[in-house]
Amino acid sequence: MSVYNFLLCFIPTTLHLSLRGGVIYLLPHMKNIRKGFTLLEILLVVAIIAILAGIVIVAINPAKQLGNARDAQRKSDINTIYKAANQYVIDHGAFPSSITTTLTPICDTGG
Repeated sequence: MSVYNFLLCFIPTTLHLSLRGGVIYLLPHMKNIRKGFTLLEILLVVAIIAILAGIVIVAINPAKQLGNARDAQRKSDINTIYKAANQYVIDHGAFPSSITTTLTPICDTGG
């Protein structure tokens, strides 16, 4: 009986011996090698993705861009009304009677 066969009798079945170049190596059995990711690794990746997504959303900020577009449209509309009123003054010599010179509240809630 060789030394290799003798050792095989006492080694647990979860390990196996490898004989290379006259040297006996104790190697883990292939069933014990785990494949895949651990829960911690998956949670770390999800956390990193969430942080990066938060940074991108703050940088892009679609609500602010939409608000800026609406403000630009409002400024354009007011400018058009202003030019029309000035053109009316040039043509008729005075503002239309519906335009008052007194201050009026924009939104009167009655409170």
